[in-house]
Amino acid sequence: MSIRKSDDERRSNRGIGSILRMEFWKRQLKKQFMNSSLSKVFCWITRSLTSRFLSSDRWDILLHCGSAQEAQHLKLFSEIFRDDHRARFKIMVKASRKKAPSVHALIKKLLPFPEVSSLRAYLCEWDMIIGAGHAGYQLLLNPRNCPTIYIGHGPQNKCRPGSETTITYDQSAFKPQSIFNLYKKDQPIYSRMFEEDEKVRDLIIETIPSLNNVISVVGDMFYDNVLSEAKHREKFRRQLGIGPDETSVFVLSTWRPECLIESVGDAFLEESRRLLEEFKFIISVHPNEYVAKYPGQRVWGEYLRTQRKHGYIIREPDEDFIPHMVACDIVLTDHTCLADYAMLLQKPIICVPVNREYIWKGSITWQLYQFAPVLSDMRNLRKTLLEAKTNYPMDKLKALANEMNPYAGQSTERIKKEIYEALGSVN
Repeated sequence: MSIRKSDDERRSNRGIGSILRMEFWKRQLKKQFMNSSLSKVFCWITRSLTSRFLSSDRWDILLHCGSAQEAQHLKLFSEIFRDDHRARFKIMVKASRKKAPSVHALIKKLLPFPEVSSLRAYLCEWDMIIGAGHAGYQLLLNPRNCPTIYIGHGPQNKCRPGSETTITYDQSAFKPQSIFNLYKKDQPIYSRMFEEDEKVRDLIIETIPSLNNVISVVGDMFYDNVLSEAKHREKFRRQLGIGPDETSVFVLSTWRPECLIESVGDAFLEESRRLLEEFKFIISVHPNEYVAKYPGQRVWGEYLRTQRKHGYIIREPDEDFIPHMVACDIVLTDHTCLADYAMLLQKPIICVPVNREYIWKGSITWQLYQFAPVLSDMRNLRKTLLEAKTNYPMDKLKALANEMNPYAGQSTERIKKEIYEALGSVN
């Protein structure tokens, strides 16, 4: 199966025909300095010089972080190597996140490592670069000799309308077109990209064969953590103030206009306030919803904090989601990847309407939307919650959960193996 035209257009047309188009030359003129031949030579010199300072018995590993959510995954990754004295981590925070002081502070809290500037990160050589989200290609190319690893920041489930692959594997994962690689199609910018199982890997490779030798299956660290914490359900409920006879509802929202909180947030709050004597609502929104996008727009994260006075539990961006997930009885969600962890724990899940073009076909989330009840009218919230308690298709949910996490308990060792091999070391 070939990549759809919309995907190809995002990476731009390649070949001799594109050279004849005026648009091609306009793009070339707009290329940043970092993609020029002069930059390539300059970086080759600076990285060659700095590579001499890399210690033979220590690894300087750069963690590229573009959001608070990515920081949570990088934190879990770094903890795998906490007892290995050879691993020396430094972080580079995406420039746009530094402009949001609260986000920058949260990233630093989650990743308490020395921070380096974008310039230093770009000009220096490293033993390895790790990203949970896409770094600018300039950081990884022009040239870059060290291993570059993409660990991701959640299960694959989102795509752009008209695309056959996930957002992770769109144009950001490939080298951009330039006069230096006109005839080299779909070149990944990473040495390795981690996925949780072969089904996901095969779905991606079916669309993009060039990733066959790039994607490594390592399991999912968060899957393992969620399952290991399930035994603490009663303790988590007490800590969160959920009574033994209360029914708790975990409300999950990703971000962007199509998400739950931006599309039906007001309607949900209006209806759920009538049900606070009957249900305990826990609300978790994407960290990006705590940042103002433009003047005058409601910052949903800040607004939700004011709702605590009504009795809502609001999960902060720096709080681990696992206690809230384990403690809840029912989940109300959009297409956030956090819903996958609810499936793993076999929690009854109610979905809000989402344009299916935003959900990657074949993903766990896509399969959930085939049978889960969809709450199209918030006035039916109470009725739908009661039905989820007593009449949920648990057989289908259990079957889906049993397909997940085939490498339960193995993710740490599988990741270690990949990292040590990339570093040319034996654990």
